[in-house]
Amino acid sequence: MKNLEAAQLHSIIAKGEGQLVEFKRKFTDGIAKGMVAFANSSGGQILIGVDDDHSIVPVFDSNALRAQIRDLADNCDPPISFDLAIVVGVCVVYVYEGTQKPYSCKDGYYRRNGASSRKMKRDELIQMLHQSAVVSFEETLCPELSLKMLDPQLLRDLKHRCIKQNDMSDSDFLVNLGFAVPGPESLRFRQVAALFLMREPHMLLPQVGIQCLWFAGKERVEILDQKEFRSGLVVSIEGAMHWLVNHMDRAIKVQPNQLEHQVISEFPTEALRELLINAVVHRDYHVRGAMIQVCLFADRLEIVNPGGLVAHLQAEDFGKLSASRNPLLREIFHRMHWIERAGSGIPRVNALFTQGGLVAPTFSFAGCFQVTARRIALPVGGDPVKMSEIMGGDPVNIGEIEEGDPVSTTYWEGDDPVNDAELRKGWLLHLISKKRVRRRPDAMEILQISDVTAKRYLQDLTSRGYIHFQGAPRTGGYELTLVGQEQLETIP
Repeated sequence: MKNLEAAQLHSIIAKGEGQLVEFKRKFTDGIAKGMVAFANSSGGQILIGVDDDHSIVPVFDSNALRAQIRDLADNCDPPISFDLAIVVGVCVVYVYEGTQKPYSCKDGYYRRNGASSRKMKRDELIQMLHQSAVVSFEETLCPELSLKMLDPQLLRDLKHRCIKQNDMSDSDFLVNLGFAVPGPESLRFRQVAALFLMREPHMLLPQVGIQCLWFAGKERVEILDQKEFRSGLVVSIEGAMHWLVNHMDRAIKVQPNQLEHQVISEFPTEALRELLINAVVHRDYHVRGAMIQVCLFADRLEIVNPGGLVAHLQAEDFGKLSASRNPLLREIFHRMHWIERAGSGIPRVNALFTQGGLVAPTFSFAGCFQVTARRIALPVGGDPVKMSEIMGGDPVNIGEIEEGDPVSTTYWEGDDPVNDAELRKGWLLHLISKKRVRRRPDAMEILQISDVTAKRYLQDLTSRGYIHFQGAPRTGGYELTLVGQEQLETIP
């Protein structure tokens, strides 16, 4: 605690008691309640020697007083960290926010509520235990779950993925993996067993599942397609991954004088798989009102899972330190060889995006954990917007190429130069077919072209009969015609 000047202390007293300040006329054992309340909240100061009317009733600094306060702090469970100073006759006890919540004294658990220290209710205590990762959801017992509710095929598949020799009995496997504990008559199952081995775990755990949504534009307004995957975690991850890959843009890379072609996805599939598994492993399963969401917009991909950073992990530690809200889930996926346990997942994702010429995804932690990856335009038959082989190997932003300049690239069949304007119109037609471009501003942003150019391209495609505008002027958008669909199929 930094030195507190007399003027600062008088200013604090004048403002009165509040979320961070409590007055005590003299020392009593009841001060322990305030210490516990501040440790369970955001920290605060107990001013011993200040009456309710803000008047100072001086206390005298002594070894006995300091020892009494230390004993109170040490007898809390766990012990509480604090600093102490005597300023103009007031004993200032600064209590730090605890890192091992919840804290209790002999009278129970308390937390700060405005200007008072209030005893915590059962639900508040449970929530704090969950937030502090003292009790992980996966490891709590699930009384409703029995062996007959587990899917035999999911159990066989998991055994095959986790152990080399499949001669272990089902009961031994479940206990060995941490899915169950022996009971007096039968196995007692943990929540993790429902997550992995129930065909419909949402019947017991309504928060379990991955919801995939494809939106027409950049906002959560018009849904083009949606699907929920609510089986065991492994099946749900594989289903969501398949859905996402099918809804991503892909291009065909045709090399000259070669029969085979390469399919290029706008996002590296290995990185997407890592992000999906990360969402499943680290989500907060205590939050019962929300599933993991995979949202595909015209300009971005978002993966959102309930729960921010793991307790005690700071934003600057993200991607560097390995920590998990659900350590048993992480251990199982590690045994399946789906993840590592070295905190290497996020750096690997960033590396895969960078290797593909893409901007690395961004991460936010406010309230929920969200990954955002920006989409790029994939030319039909070509490479992403950032083409490393255009113009002698130099990366070129497609918005900086002068209209009409020939672009020489081996990403089209043969080595003939391709007029850039026609190339971008082909991309635009493709983007309209995928509903990533519905109006002129969409084309301007994704293709990085001016308003005049976007207007001219759309008018040209309309005049050729490839597209038409459907709906009201302010809410409608461009759609492909049958002629446009036929034209799109002719592009390599």
